[in-house]
Amino acid sequence: MQNTNLIKAPPGFDFDHSLEEAQKLASNYAVAFVVDDKVIGSGTLVKVRGMYGILTAHHVAIVPSKKKGERFNICFRENAAHELKVTTSQFHHFVVGSSRNHLEHTGPDLSFLMITDPKVYSSLSSIKSFFPLDEEWQTAAYADKFPQMQWSICGCPEELTDTSQTLRGRHLVRCCCIHAEARFLSLRTRKDFDYIRLEVHSGIHEFPEKYGGVSGGGIWLPVGKMEKDKPTYLPLLKGVIFYQSRPYSKNRKRIIIGHGPESIYKRLVEAIS
Repeated sequence: MQNTNLIKAPPGFDFDHSLEEAQKLASNYAVAFVVDDKVIGSGTLVKVRGMYGILTAHHVAIVPSKKKGERFNICFRENAAHELKVTTSQFHHFVVGSSRNHLEHTGPDLSFLMITDPKVYSSLSSIKSFFPLDEEWQTAAYADKFPQMQWSICGCPEELTDTSQTLRGRHLVRCCCIHAEARFLSLRTRKDFDYIRLEVHSGIHEFPEKYGGVSGGGIWLPVGKMEKDKPTYLPLLKGVIFYQSRPYSKNRKRIIIGHGPESIYKRLVEAIS
């Protein structure tokens, strides 16, 4: 696994613009799971050890298996009507950390749905990209700076889903993928998994009131890289969301809990090996 070092931005560097561009790039990897016309979770398209698939929360990945026919839809475009109906038989489910038999906020809660059907891969790769988990960016040395860094979460809140439109007599479900800024709280390890805690706004400043549907989505951090002797910021996948707390601070904030980099760059690789 390649280790990539971070760089420091030079004086006068337009960080806000680069952060916005990094968030747009992160959306290239985002998808949503739709069951019975309802967004039940989010995921991130990733490539690991030559396998292509969707990294998500375990409690999201197991929902389709409970439905008749084990069918679900993958939403991967926001600007055009599309349909990608799939079944669980078109994936191999690697359970990295089972969500069964413990409290939902404690974890683990992590899965990788490896794509086994070439048609599914072709449909997704024609529009989307797969984030390479084989290349790890070393950020441990900068852990003391995490509270000052620009974290964000990416996913599709169910409350922002639009089901009011039709096309040629067919019902449409329009998913809304968001990138919500988040404040870093902690990163801790417990029983071979690491956990990130972030704070997000709730119901103010155009943030969703609830984050149902965002479970399984990515936790992102923009990191610097030199390209043609110029610094640029790219999105780095640092975790997977699986829990939202109850609102607090006059119902204006929530805590988001997800798995951290050790879980997705190490435990995932161990699970599929």
